[in-house]
Amino acid sequence: MRIIAQWMSKWDGLILEHLYEKGPSAPADIAAHDHVYVGAAYISQRLTEMAEHGLVERPRRGTYTITKAGKYYLAGGYDPINDEFLHEIDSEEGIYNYKRMGIIMRDLADKFRNE
Repeated sequence: MRIIAQWMSKWDGLILEHLYEKGPSAPADIAAHDHVYVGAAYISQRLTEMAEHGLVERPRRGTYTITKAGKYYLAGGYDPINDEFLHEIDSEEGIYNYKRMGIIMRDLADKFRNE
């Protein structure tokens, strides 16, 4: 389950999912997605806000990418209210969260692919 901070919008999760799945994107690219029903200007505002809170970064002008915190947020492993990564053991289930492991494995595969 994702923790939602007061500063967040209901669209932030979809924006982060787009960046995670499609890679670096401009607000217009995200707005063109079939499941996003807001304009590029609003998406740009949301990306700016999420960048201030460390969920995305802007490596090039006009293009955003998801950060480690953003990836973990999608998997329920990051608390944007307290700006902290959550413990690897799910306190309710008592097991390692497989979604977080999937993120780690994908990052490793991307790293080796780029080397």
